[in-house]
Amino acid sequence: YDLKLSKDGFNDGLQTITVAAKPTTKAQTVHLTPAGKVYFLSRASGKIDVIKSNLDGSGRQTILAGTGREDDATTTMISTTDWRYLALSTRREDKKAQIIIIDTSNDSTTTADEGNATFTLYGWDGKKLVYTSENLDTPAWKTGRNRLKSYDAAASKLSVLYQTVA
Repeated sequence: YDLKLSKDGFNDGLQTITVAAKPTTKAQTVHLTPAGKVYFLSRASGKIDVIKSNLDGSGRQTILAGTGREDDATTTMISTTDWRYLALSTRREDKKAQIIIIDTSNDSTTTADEGNATFTLYGWDGKKLVYTSENLDTPAWKTGRNRLKSYDAAASKLSVLYQTVA
């Protein structure tokens, strides 16, 4: 028999069970997966896509489709501890580096920073992303080639915390 399983806080499940013609005491195990989503990078399409799925792998959705211009070595994604915001560092459009913020409450995207630069993501301090940027258009001897920055995802505010001086 096909058995539909449901419980608050869990994904619905469908499982086949066997009922014996003669009563037995053999127990059958059923499984439910906690409700929740996981976000990850996938190359299944041939491009680097941002994917969302249920914790059991069902309900797979492409949140941000790849362009085919992404670089495996420099595309990274990190999340806040509560998974509310994701930061994606990538080169997608016209070979510009970008940091894209994904709000997982509605899967909306915002470009936090972009340019002819190298970005290194360090982590989140609450809702603030901390990262460095190296502006490749600025000569090494000029002020501001390297900067320590933060982006407040809740307030959509970019701040320069420190920069190199000439």
